[in-house]
Amino acid sequence: MSDGEGRDPADADLIAVAPAPGWGRRDRAWVTALVALPVVLFVVPALLGHPSIDADNLIQNFPLRVLAGRQLWGGHLPLLNPLTDSGTPLLGAMNAGALFPLTLLFAILPPLVAWTINMIAVYAAGAIGVYVLARGLGLVAGASGVAALVYAYGGAMVGQAVHLGVIQGYALLPWLLVAFVGLGRRLAAAGPSTPPRELAWACAPYALAVAGLWGLVFLTGEPRAIADAELVSLVGGVGVLVLASSSRPRGARGRLAYLATLATGFVGGVGIGLVQVLPGWSFISVSQRHAISYPFFGAGSLPVRWTLLLLNPDLLGGNGAFHQAGFFANYNLPEVTGYVGVVALCALFAYATRLTRRGWVGTERDLTLYVTLLVVGLFATWGNFTPAGHLFRALPLFGSTRLQSRNVALVDLALAVVLAWWLDRLSAGDRRGAGLGPLARWVTALPALAVAALSAVEIVDGPALVRWAGITSGGAPLAARLTGADAVFVALGLASALLVLAGARWRHLRHALVAVCVVDLLAFSLLTSTGLVGGPGPREASRAYALSVLGPRGRFALVDYQGTHTESYRALGQPNMNVFTRLASVQGYGSLLATYYDSATGTHPQNWLDPCALARGVFAPLRLSTIVVATQILAQPGTADSPRPSSCRGYRRAPSVTRAFGQVLDVASLTLRAPAGHTLATGTLRVRFLSASGRPLPVTWRASGTAATALVRAPRPIEAAGLEVSAPGGVDVADLAVTTHAVHPGIFQLDSRFDFALSGRGWRLVATHDAYAVLRASTLAPRAWVASGAGRVTRVATAPWGDSWVSVRARGPLVLERSTAYLPGWRATARNVVTGATRELKPYRRGLVVAVDVPSGRWVVHFHYHAPSIELASVGSLATIAGWAGVVSGWRVRRRRRGKVAP
Repeated sequence: MSDGEGRDPADADLIAVAPAPGWGRRDRAWVTALVALPVVLFVVPALLGHPSIDADNLIQNFPLRVLAGRQLWGGHLPLLNPLTDSGTPLLGAMNAGALFPLTLLFAILPPLVAWTINMIAVYAAGAIGVYVLARGLGLVAGASGVAALVYAYGGAMVGQAVHLGVIQGYALLPWLLVAFVGLGRRLAAAGPSTPPRELAWACAPYALAVAGLWGLVFLTGEPRAIADAELVSLVGGVGVLVLASSSRPRGARGRLAYLATLATGFVGGVGIGLVQVLPGWSFISVSQRHAISYPFFGAGSLPVRWTLLLLNPDLLGGNGAFHQAGFFANYNLPEVTGYVGVVALCALFAYATRLTRRGWVGTERDLTLYVTLLVVGLFATWGNFTPAGHLFRALPLFGSTRLQSRNVALVDLALAVVLAWWLDRLSAGDRRGAGLGPLARWVTALPALAVAALSAVEIVDGPALVRWAGITSGGAPLAARLTGADAVFVALGLASALLVLAGARWRHLRHALVAVCVVDLLAFSLLTSTGLVGGPGPREASRAYALSVLGPRGRFALVDYQGTHTESYRALGQPNMNVFTRLASVQGYGSLLATYYDSATGTHPQNWLDPCALARGVFAPLRLSTIVVATQILAQPGTADSPRPSSCRGYRRAPSVTRAFGQVLDVASLTLRAPAGHTLATGTLRVRFLSASGRPLPVTWRASGTAATALVRAPRPIEAAGLEVSAPGGVDVADLAVTTHAVHPGIFQLDSRFDFALSGRGWRLVATHDAYAVLRASTLAPRAWVASGAGRVTRVATAPWGDSWVSVRARGPLVLERSTAYLPGWRATARNVVTGATRELKPYRRGLVVAVDVPSGRWVVHFHYHAPSIELASVGSLATIAGWAGVVSGWRVRRRRRGKVAP
């Protein structure tokens, strides 16, 4: 077979035992194109101010890699993120890819440049992997190239572009299959008389490849990447061994060598990734994910009915472009995106027409591995929506993940390979072999007709189709705004069906189908993709702006459970964008959080915390100094008879009660109610109003407080952003409402849990913006303090990577606490200032913070974080990498000496 587009069909029988075809000019051209395309796709938008950083990449993957690079540049392993969750693991949290090789670029290059290179590498690697896989099956360059484009720029690879770690894993999946199939073919070609030593050297490159690939998978730090690599290894590794194909090893000796090679490679991969695996596993054991229930495992599974999204990705809404409706189902678009085009679906059905009573025969047996992968991937994507979910739940590692809809990448990969086979058959002029016989062509055209029919049904009666899909929360009316997108998919479906049914003898059929593929991918990218091109706005929050709002001291918190002020909060540096502002927060955004911290603070949901914990003073030792609360949480529209939420604390008389409105209101009257059986006060109520900046206004209202209810009316309305109610003997207020002066007066309730938690003299209003109010703590805990015993802290110094040095004078044994969340892995070394002697202190958890027992004397206590088992993990990874590199060098030397081409 040549490296061109055609080959003699008579060569087909040779492919079953022939090695991968030699590469020629067209292969080099395709590989160059597959590298050049992502360069253009990501560099041009970045230069125009729209880098591919959005959604989770914007608030998690990008800033965390910047932080990792910053620490690496400073000569420190990226072990701790001191800026979120009052101090949380960076490497062990499994979100930063902190030691993935390409993350090292963030240590030496500007962040946006390093990020763009990462994105280019992912899509180039994924595309070239599919290309190599298809060429290894003996398929022509053109067919292999189209399949590579379909996998890389369709389906989950585009849908999950908002999760860098996930697509890094997806890009490695085809390479794992290349290694499995290549090893099987190599052993199938080895004769029974091959000496064991020769056989071992023949298997060595495949063991090295598997080790390197699994090492990279582990170093992504992404659980989904690890889970999907596991599933591909189980299906691909076992499938090569048991399915009848040209890559099946011969004899017991060959099969044993195959298993030994894969096992060796996997162990090597674990060794390479040990520096990520052990810290990650350690943190998982103390996180909210240490015990995974079946419902948690199934969270994010794809409903079976939603499999129709593989026919029309805009069926339930798209990305909102061109005035179409945005995704309106009870999930989010990236998690359900798996569409790789109508032509790929036709290819699958064309392959189905080749099934005989003896199964698939000849070279077509090589595709059974990918059909098996497709079926397994589909059931894995459905997760707990089918009984098979229990089987997947039982798999080690895989069973500890959620968001099973992301397994659709396996379906995409299988469809891409089958598409390559179909286009290859058409290239060879084998119309019957391509499922285009008189009857078979109708089967082949079924997916295209289904795409057209499904899209037409939504045009005609979209609400009914949406309701059938189980969408009942107001999505049905939005289906009418999908007519334009549906028309595109009707046209694509009809065009594909027409080509299959009427163009069987047309010599340009393959080129026409490729054109449909290209148009399909373009339509998919324009209507469905969400992360390839970033939206407007800066990717790095401004430190100067954040300081002007949040201040330089302590930690901050942002509260907006509805997510209505996302852009405003991102500008403030919501976690993890506070990497750029370098202002620490009690909150975070990641998949893992220490169980005790989450239970005590309620900070795991984005932009949230437990108001009852705030009222109890849980955040005081964490130095929460500034809290930003969304307007709608503080002042909720209602009526005088609106139900009151239960308070976090028992009502008690206080010297004063304060409320922030979160906005400037034109206040006409004020209604106060005391708890049942109580009066508001023993004397006169004094109401003082606050300006937008929290300063008292020169207007005071007075009313009697001796009743259970008081209605205070003003002679004229007053514009205010907050108020303070006080009385000589204290006040006892259960709920409070203001009525505004307007043509249609409005009533705002000021009795949410956050209103109660922020009431009193512990917090003061300092600013009111359009979307939120800013409140600051009246007092702030020091960075370290003596909790018990005689002594005092004289100085505290901190480092950007999280270490601190606390100078303490102890007149006797004392307990020293530091305002940082406790984590297993904290260590403390005390150096006596007088004698110079050092001793190791054992940190422990005291409430939420880290504490140590300090003996009498003058000490400098150095707090430093070491991820559990990091020394063992580092040594193990370095030793494995050195061994891996040594074997690679030995194999190359041996290859040069023998003058042979690598198998």
